[in-house]
Amino acid sequence: MSSHHKPHHRVRVVSTLIAAVALGISGISTVTAQATSTGEPGQTTGSPSILYAASATKARLLESGSSMILRLPARASVTWFTDRPQRQAGRTDLAQVAATWAAVGFDTDPPNAALVLVDRKGRERTHVVTLGVPRLSGNRVDIALTLVDGGTEAGYAQIHGLRKGRYESARLFIDDAANPPCPAVVTTALNCIMTEQAVSFRSMSGVGTIDACGLGTQGDTQWQAQATLVTTAGGGIMHDSPLFANGQQIPGCDTPMGIFATVFPSESAVTYTEVKVTNQSFTAGESTMGPGGVPSNPSWSPILLTYTIADE
Repeated sequence: MSSHHKPHHRVRVVSTLIAAVALGISGISTVTAQATSTGEPGQTTGSPSILYAASATKARLLESGSSMILRLPARASVTWFTDRPQRQAGRTDLAQVAATWAAVGFDTDPPNAALVLVDRKGRERTHVVTLGVPRLSGNRVDIALTLVDGGTEAGYAQIHGLRKGRYESARLFIDDAANPPCPAVVTTALNCIMTEQAVSFRSMSGVGTIDACGLGTQGDTQWQAQATLVTTAGGGIMHDSPLFANGQQIPGCDTPMGIFATVFPSESAVTYTEVKVTNQSFTAGESTMGPGGVPSNPSWSPILLTYTIADE
């Protein structure tokens, strides 16, 4: 599976995002936290494009030299959804989007976005921008903004320009990534990117398989992950043990993936078994191994996880 980011269709995407703003698509934040999908006739098997809709109750624009910086809360809610014909959606936060920024290719091919700001007088203005690499600092994320070239293309959205100051709310619609960040629990077929947050895989319908590969250049990165089998009954953990000792080495995504772990279906939603995957990637020469062979200084270099479920 390729780790390359899909080429942008900028005019189409920006037009779609502006239309979404007009329709009030910020309400999509009510989508459930776990990923969902429904197959349809004619659905392609390739990776879909992932669009992000972020919403924050406060925002700030700052000047930094010749650049404008958008400052948002790191825990701002982000809903992602696929383009057609696939039907998938999920929820994450801005910190997770920032953590997977390079893994989806946004560092080398910056995404376009529609930024909707509401000031203290209730005035709402939309700006079409290109986003720089987010900088996570404590409980906030800073993103450099550049207005898209060509006032004619952007139309009315660019008349007022970006003005520094504090804003009552912000909505951000970001164009396509190849894969979303992984949610805490995955229950449907999904490709997603794991960084620091552990990910649990659960099935109620059939045998699931997890494939894993490392994203980015090989370099000195040693991709490694730990899989733990967890059985829960009545809200309490009854069984918790690693599937293999000291983690498992993961190949880069330019190498064909093999099955990393198997998830067997559960009997009920009350008593269930899941596989919990933890990223233990480290950089060779900069990390020492702790007790049990676990890296004491993990780099959490991104890992692409692919979850498929076979019907019984």
